[in-house]
Amino acid sequence: MKKKIAIALIAAMTLSMTATGCANGDKNATETVEDSKVKGEKVELDNGVIILGNYKGIEAELQVCSPTEADIDNWINQEIESYATEEEIDTVEDGCNVTIDLEVMADGSKLDDYSGEDITIIIGNAEYDEKLDEALIDKKKGNKFSVTVKYDDTCEDDNLAGKEVIYSGKVKDITTTVLPDVTEDFIKEQLGFDSEEEMRKSMKEDMIATYNEDYEATYQSDLIQKVMDASEVKSYDDEYLASTREDVINNYISYYSMFGIDSEDSLKETLGMTDADIDEEAKNLLTSNLVLQAIAKLEGIEISDDDYKDIVAQYAKDYDMTSDEFEETYGKEYLMEQFLYEKAAAVIEENAKKKEVKVSPSEEEEEQLEE
Repeated sequence: MKKKIAIALIAAMTLSMTATGCANGDKNATETVEDSKVKGEKVELDNGVIILGNYKGIEAELQVCSPTEADIDNWINQEIESYATEEEIDTVEDGCNVTIDLEVMADGSKLDDYSGEDITIIIGNAEYDEKLDEALIDKKKGNKFSVTVKYDDTCEDDNLAGKEVIYSGKVKDITTTVLPDVTEDFIKEQLGFDSEEEMRKSMKEDMIATYNEDYEATYQSDLIQKVMDASEVKSYDDEYLASTREDVINNYISYYSMFGIDSEDSLKETLGMTDADIDEEAKNLLTSNLVLQAIAKLEGIEISDDDYKDIVAQYAKDYDMTSDEFEETYGKEYLMEQFLYEKAAAVIEENAKKKEVKVSPSEEEEEQLEE
């Protein structure tokens, strides 16, 4: 996996990596504040004032991937699935893919957002309702179907709660996913390994590296969140908050553009976000940025021209770009700020009391489902 830009800002728990003004001023322009909700140093920054809580010696758990043989099997199967083919079958069965024209009526009114042509569902996943899946079992191409479902008032979908809903339509196509046989020839010719043992060893290493990268990002996020929880923003520039909010929106739009999200209104409609949700994320990001700016100020962290060139060269290499292309894409001011944040976040991590905990991906997922 390629190294991510601004790893520190992932810890802000938003999709955005907002560009903000760096902290300037005399390192000694701080004071211990007693009349605050938290204990820490008052740090005055260009964009606000923050009481910075303790950021050294923080205790946090770092998960380390320790896969079981079953985990490795699952990882290999995911790779093999990319070589799968679709074959047409005559009759709908559990686990197959069914393409349908679907009309959904609730208490006599058509639900346009639920209806449509050429909708493909996987039988057994209850993508609409398990009763729809059951109604499609044994149907053939061209067959019509109709099933009525009465939802109670506790249904989580407000459009369906307390209503009688009719799912009706026509089956247009039925296919099943066929996985290739993992033979010695397949392993050599398609996957590029000389033996199954070599394949498992390589896949295991890849799996561990992938999971550990995510675990490391979560660990960094947890550390910064703990500093945020121990700190208090006393004041901030309104224009800075407005700019942060705008960047939160723009980054969501960029991330979800493939789903047709191209404005704040479509963001709210598609993801169900409210002004309050966006405002909360903007303030959360603002706090994270001020925390990192304050640490950079107290630690005397700066990004020299040589530092900047070296870091840009490394990132550009990771992204298969030249340094000039990379800088043109992100902008020097933005990059300088992100690199400063990374160095500030590194101070937290370097001084943290880390406890490594070995986890199996499958066991972790089961625990999350139980929760």
